[in-house]
Amino acid sequence: MYCRYYYNLWGNYNKKVEKDSDIWRGWWYNKRNLSSADLVYDLGCGTGRHSLELAKRNIEVVGIDYIPENIALANQKSKELSLKNLKFLEADCRTYKNKRKASHVLCLYDVIGTFASDDDNYLILQNAFSLLKPGCYAVFSVMNYESTYSNAKYSFSFANNANKILELPASNTQEQTGDIFNPDYYLVDVDTHLVYRKEQFSSSTGLHIELIVRDKRFTMNEIVSLCKSVGFSIVETKYTNASDWNKSYTATSPRAKEILLICQKPKKGDSVGKKWK
Repeated sequence: MYCRYYYNLWGNYNKKVEKDSDIWRGWWYNKRNLSSADLVYDLGCGTGRHSLELAKRNIEVVGIDYIPENIALANQKSKELSLKNLKFLEADCRTYKNKRKASHVLCLYDVIGTFASDDDNYLILQNAFSLLKPGCYAVFSVMNYESTYSNAKYSFSFANNANKILELPASNTQEQTGDIFNPDYYLVDVDTHLVYRKEQFSSSTGLHIELIVRDKRFTMNEIVSLCKSVGFSIVETKYTNASDWNKSYTATSPRAKEILLICQKPKKGDSVGKKWK
């Protein structure tokens, strides 16, 4: 059930983030001079906003998402644009395999952290590592726990007081605005760094569907350690947000909604990632 509502909310939210995607793409192209010789895997591609723009620039892209409605919409957009260098596949980014190795892997926004378990998030990173050629790069972003906690109005320990979730006010924040950092509507588990929200979604009956939604948010040390544990070298990190990837903030700033990481799969014999050119 949740997949269907997740698709509905991101269908609306994608319109809002197109401007953010344009800014991200500007940051990306200033960092790397990609060409038609490159292959990019976009893990958790959603409806394909990044994949589509990369493909427009003659870069070969494979977008992976486990929600069939997302893939259907992404394929529709690709067909409308007559893009021959782009594929969208319905698959799980924890387990998708391909013998063709990429020059770059993207995994942006809350894909890492969608799962509450670090075991699942580890599998996403491990798979990104396996899909890269040695010496090549992955770009990850995760939601920043330090900012989330510092600006929170509500926090608790699920282990000691699980019923506190029931007191959380409900909203249609995610469906309407996508502002999942609004402290009026989230509850932080200080033990696990899981963030809970009580979200209402529209339905065909006219009645709201109410779900308790949770996601995992990371400190810088947590996500860096997780990336290193699968074999990545860390090239660059920053506290930032999707409205302008060029800017950096302090860890607890309300603007520091995300942590951005550029990681390298070492070449054989290397132990340290080379500087991002």
